Amino acid sequence: MDTEFYAQRIQCSRTDKQDLLDVVWQLMELGHVRHSFGLLDLDRRLNAEPLKYSDPFLRKAAALIVDYENEDRIRSVLYNYILAGNYSGPLFLKSIVITETLLAIKKDLSMDYIFIFLVPSLFGMDCESFILNLYDEFKAARGNFPPVPD
Repeated sequence: MDTEFYAQRIQCSRTDKQDLLDVVWQLMELGHVRHSFGLLDLDRRLNAEPLKYSDPFLRKAAALIVDYENEDRIRSVLYNYILAGNYSGPLFLKSIVITETLLAIKKDLSMDYIFIFLVPSLFGMDCESFILNLYDEFKAARGNFPPVPD
C-alpha cells in the first residue's frame, strides 16, 4: 500500500479509535498467551468454546500466524483482504492494527514494545494515552487469566 492510499483510508475519529480498544485488549490477551505458552496454545485458546474471539479478520490473521512461517506472505494475504474489502475508517484501522500486532506477536517481540510503541503509533499521538492506559490495566489484570484449555 502506498502512503497516500494508507493515509486516506486510516482516517477515523477519536471516538472510532476508542471503540477499537476491545480488539486491542484481545490482542494483548493473545500476545500474553503467545509469550507465556506458545503459538499452539494461542490457537487452542482462539478456538475454545465458548468462542471469545469472534471477529472474522482477527481469527483469519491468528490462524495465519499459527499455520505459516513467512511473515511477508502472511502480511500480503491480510493486506489483500483489506484491499479487496475496500475497508476505510475504523474498519481499515482495526484490520491494520490486527495485522501488524499479530505479526509482532508471531515474532515474539516484547509486549512492552508492541503495546507501548507499535500499537499506539497506529492510533496516532492524540490517542496514544488510550493504548498506554489500557496496557497498564492489562498488566495489572494479567495474573487473572483463565488457564489455557486442554
